Amino acid sequence: MFKDMYPKDLIDLSEKLFVTTDTEVSKVVQESSHEEVKRILEEGPCDLAERFRSRFNEVMSDVNSFGKARINLMTNRVGSAKVDFEKSISEGFQVGDSYNSLGLIAGAHGDFNKAMEYQKLSAENGFYPARINLANTYFMLGEYDLAKAQLEKVFSLGEEGLVVLFSCAEQMEKSRNLDLSIFIFEFLAKKDVLDAMISLCNMYYRLRDRKNFQKYKRELYECGFDVLISTQGNEIN
Repeated sequence: MFKDMYPKDLIDLSEKLFVTTDTEVSKVVQESSHEEVKRILEEGPCDLAERFRSRFNEVMSDVNSFGKARINLMTNRVGSAKVDFEKSISEGFQVGDSYNSLGLIAGAHGDFNKAMEYQKLSAENGFYPARINLANTYFMLGEYDLAKAQLEKVFSLGEEGLVVLFSCAEQMEKSRNLDLSIFIFEFLAKKDVLDAMISLCNMYYRLRDRKNFQKYKRELYECGFDVLISTQGNEIN
């Protein structure tokens, strides 16, 4: 009956949690997004939501500290997540990732100095995505040279680093964090990354920034790339 009342993807995910073994349930929960788990708890059929809570508590007893921390974070149990990330570090398991997660939690609560401390420890333990987060923190604090230094370290990783930086800039643009997006794209443009120049050209056009729009349009033209942007009848004045 309830299958006619709820979205199919919600039913599928909910049922998957209850037909697998405890180990597999743990894997499903960890790989599901916070929003998916939240939907089961808040929007799903009452009987499934209750069974999920019961099974969730059973599964948690068999998961390692890092797994527990991730699950707690997805279900918005931030305090418990912090304790488990710290325990994971003390156990020597997923140390870099755990420090990075603690940094994200601190940053989300506005404690940028603490976030920076965790992100540095994460990077020192070989978790390079922390350098992107550290660059973001430096940027938030107005330490632009230090932010660029972190971007340089990610860029030095080669193609993988370039993909991470470009994806981060795109994500910042989508979330309307335009200053940070432009900061990263400008960094990449100075490295002659053509796609970054194209993105900046389009962004500056939408922002009505004629000077920078013309700058990147000219640079792209010199690279043999003629930028075609739909003005929709609106020229930059």
